[in-house]
Amino acid sequence: PYIGAALVNRELLRRRFGATITQHLFHVPYPLRRSLVEATAAAFPEDLTRTAHSRFRSATDVSLLSSLAPHFGVLEGRAVTGELTTRFVDASRPNLERVLSELLEREVATFCIGDHHDYGLAHEVVDQLLADFFARYFPARPLGKR
Repeated sequence: PYIGAALVNRELLRRRFGATITQHLFHVPYPLRRSLVEATAAAFPEDLTRTAHSRFRSATDVSLLSSLAPHFGVLEGRAVTGELTTRFVDASRPNLERVLSELLEREVATFCIGDHHDYGLAHEVVDQLLADFFARYFPARPLGKR
């Protein structure tokens, strides 16, 4: 479904700006200004309304925050591109434990953990690996201590 939304986004931007986007954006935090999101929504109101009313993902959806607004901002001259070290971790892969261990070395600025629903490990194993990883990566401090 995300590829379908990317194709819809690409066509909307091509029609409006005459430019064709050719790259997907990474799974990273996007610093979006409210004014940019509002301007994007105002430029494509029917498409956003249709997506908002779609009960399930459909081939006509747009992806506002993860693609359309960032590209719209660049094409409007209201946003700039940058560089960021990142990693996408597929939690459904059998090498999950090794990949999570590598993330603990903190050599990337951001990461995204997702899955493709075809697990190479038992769900219980994945759950435990992720719980252990997050406890180590984001250790909870006792209340009142900084």
